[in-house]
Amino acid sequence: MRMVKKRVYELAKELKIENKELMHKLTSMGIAVKSHMSTVDEEDI
Repeated sequence: MRMVKKRVYELAKELKIENKELMHKLTSMGIAVKSHMSTVDEEDI
């Protein structure tokens, strides 16, 4: 099974929130992100 990855900015756009806000939320969940171009596994969200 192939893991689906999304960029932080794509996910933020879908959720209609700012990149920085999403990055803060992901970091508080223990998901390491460095910038809006970082990728996030869809199963982590």
